[in-house]
Amino acid sequence: MTVVKVDDQDSHLLQARETAWKRMSDGARSQFAWPHPGLERGSDDSLFSPDPVTQESAPLEDFCLLVLDPAEVDHLNLKSNERYLYKPGGPENREEKDEASASWSRLRVNP
Repeated sequence: MTVVKVDDQDSHLLQARETAWKRMSDGARSQFAWPHPGLERGSDDSLFSPDPVTQESAPLEDFCLLVLDPAEVDHLNLKSNERYLYKPGGPENREEKDEASASWSRLRVNP
């Protein structure tokens, strides 16, 4: 897992962080302007209604992007009662960091 923070040196990861920020709703972005989570809540409820944080706003410093690099995925669909295991197609694909060239195999298994 990679955590992309405001001071990351990789320009591609910083661009991905900004893209993720812009794809969020105004309400979701505004939550990053709230007081620190887990601390005692004071009586000033206006702190939870900050000015709208719009798409045009730069990502706030507290916003981090998590980039996951899974080794496998176990997907259980409770509505259809189906389960699938996804694994990289082969070792040569696992080493390849280009997402377009990486293929995954899918195996239907018992739930």
